[in-house]
Amino acid sequence: MSNWTTQPIFDSLGIFGLVAIVLLAATLLILPQSDRLSPRQRNTLRLIRLFACLVLLLSMLRPTRVHTTQQPTPATLAILLDGSRSMTLTASGSVSRWQVQRDVWREIEPILNAKDETLRIAVYRYVDALQSLDPSQGEVADFLNAPPAGELTDIAGALQETVTLAAGNPLAGIVLIGDGTQTASVQTGPQAIAQTLAALEVPLWTVPIGPSQDASTARDVALDAMPDQFSVFAKNLFEVTANLSAHGLDNRTIPIDLVLTDASGKSQTIAQRTFTIRGGDDDQRIAIEIPAPAPGNYRLDLVAPSQDGEILTANNRQSAFLDVRDGGGRVLYLEGQPRVEQLFLRRSIAASEDFELSFQWIERTAGGANWPVDLGTVFEADRFDIYILGDLAADALGQQQLVALQQRIKQGAGLLMLGGFHSFDAGGYGDSALAEVLPVKMNAGVVQAFGSEPDPELQLAGPVKTRIAKPHPINQIAVNEDAQAAWNRLRPLKGANRLLGPKPIPGVEVLLQSDADEPLLVVGDYGQGRAAAFAGDSTWQWWRQGQQDLHRRFWRQVLLWLMRRDTSADDEIDLQMDRRRFAKSDEVSFQASIVQSDESASPVKLQAEVVDADGKSVAVPINQSTQRDGRRSTWTGTLTSLEDGFYRLRVSDTRPDSGLKGTELAFQVLSIDRELSRPIADVAQMQQLAAVTESVGGRSIPPNEVASLRELIEQNRRRSVTPIIRQWRFGDEPISGWITMLVFGGLLTTDWVLRKRWGLV
Repeated sequence: MSNWTTQPIFDSLGIFGLVAIVLLAATLLILPQSDRLSPRQRNTLRLIRLFACLVLLLSMLRPTRVHTTQQPTPATLAILLDGSRSMTLTASGSVSRWQVQRDVWREIEPILNAKDETLRIAVYRYVDALQSLDPSQGEVADFLNAPPAGELTDIAGALQETVTLAAGNPLAGIVLIGDGTQTASVQTGPQAIAQTLAALEVPLWTVPIGPSQDASTARDVALDAMPDQFSVFAKNLFEVTANLSAHGLDNRTIPIDLVLTDASGKSQTIAQRTFTIRGGDDDQRIAIEIPAPAPGNYRLDLVAPSQDGEILTANNRQSAFLDVRDGGGRVLYLEGQPRVEQLFLRRSIAASEDFELSFQWIERTAGGANWPVDLGTVFEADRFDIYILGDLAADALGQQQLVALQQRIKQGAGLLMLGGFHSFDAGGYGDSALAEVLPVKMNAGVVQAFGSEPDPELQLAGPVKTRIAKPHPINQIAVNEDAQAAWNRLRPLKGANRLLGPKPIPGVEVLLQSDADEPLLVVGDYGQGRAAAFAGDSTWQWWRQGQQDLHRRFWRQVLLWLMRRDTSADDEIDLQMDRRRFAKSDEVSFQASIVQSDESASPVKLQAEVVDADGKSVAVPINQSTQRDGRRSTWTGTLTSLEDGFYRLRVSDTRPDSGLKGTELAFQVLSIDRELSRPIADVAQMQQLAAVTESVGGRSIPPNEVASLRELIEQNRRRSVTPIIRQWRFGDEPISGWITMLVFGGLLTTDWVLRKRWGLV
């Protein structure tokens, strides 16, 4: 397409018009007035000058011819070939899917020789990862002539990586060839990646290979992507996750059972969830939150019942292993003021993986009209192991709930009260049920009014230095340093509650005090539980001064003491495995370590053995690899050549006089070949993936119609064009420039010659 336009000097037709008027007026009106000139001679000069003026104006107007052509946008066409073992299965009759893919490639290969220089061809093989193939180097031919060996197929990952590799370069489209089975576990399914392609306006052309069946005979439920092991602390909540895949079960409800099996082999269903299949190939995430059982080693099984017409049922179950350690604790932190202390205290507690923290800020409305608040079931048995009360008045909870909290401490929970303007006596706790629980003396009938100045009878003015009153596991926060020296390095408290002193009963101890012997940390037992009173509320300063480790250690030791976990135990074998669920062809390493508390004892000598489901054991080589500080020793070994089934790895000490208890971990060896366990190609998935990009030209093409792919690509290329603009402007190129100069110069020369001949020069 061509069109003419002008580009006058100064980019202004107004200025050009003004110049034209001046030049034309000067040309027509200004002429020699000599009597020697005849009218004819005068008109001749006028005409010559008019032509010169027109030539000059033409060069100033700069006529321009703009020619626009459409050229395909430079882009990449990606061709993806399936390299997984499932391609060795039958496509139809005695023809394998691999042979069909070879034939499809022969049909597509001429595209590589097309004359479209703007189209780059990129060929890849995909299994569980994407690998580039260079046709010019014969890599595609070598790939198709060798048997497929990929053990997993990741269609979603292949499509995603293709988009990533093309980042910054347009994709003309993706040709996906294969049987459509997604056997690798992924978080984002192929459908989501296809939607991304549609959003990027990249057509997906799929070539499904292999036999398909209708939904009534191709039903399947599969569970995968479940972690192979969970390591949690007793009582803590944890989440069991997995992926549920279903095919051919539209609108059917599938129940999923979570079964717990203990070391003795006793099993029980501990949770059940139901999932409604939405249609077609449906992938749904399973997430079941459960509390950890008693300490020990368990097996978790997710189980889906077999469905009518389901051919493969081995994938209806997936197992994992659960190791529950003693000492897990659930902490409820109730705070009345959103102060800095709670922020850093929560941060330190959260740093300990064995504590599960719940926080609730109890706001006070005008006059405390919303008090007492109803906290529901938080004070029921086994809900929480430790309760922390911040700057929270007793009225916020009310007597009924404080009595419930008193009972929880009596039954074995822990209580920590922190200092604040409305804690202890200042918060009215002297008249509450907690006056009996707290290890400090309390004054009944005393309270700090909201909005009033701090009462010096109830509060200590800062700074308040902290001294150890009595060595105790809680206040021993130093490592390789005197404990008091570590406390001296910490900033003094900005203030503290004035505690009346410890109760004169057995078990109550003052652990920290001020320089004036004012008690700052008092602890004691109550019933089966424990309680601690800490008068300060500014330990956040320790974090700010760079003493985060001491801050975390102090508060962790407080919580451990409240849960009666303040003693540590060495002489236990710590056994770890790289994986707990693996294929029989894999080699899996394990590691055992131990810290000996008695350095004078004879060195530990460990042995390892694998025990099968029938109780038969086989020794496994284990070698001592490291020894540090004369106490910690580590052994490593490798598991190989095991048939499928459930096993236990047992490690024990071989010393005759050893009192060291052995330990063991359960694991599972798998032999399911996912690629060869799906005799039916997932043609529906390939069709659905292409349908997602149908609006931008995507389509599913049967192998016998793959010749039509060339036309589809050409149609897409015609839609994806870039305008190429070519411009010719008068005077820019040599010919028009020289002609203009010669004509203009010739006219001026002719004018001069004539005037000289006529005696005007």
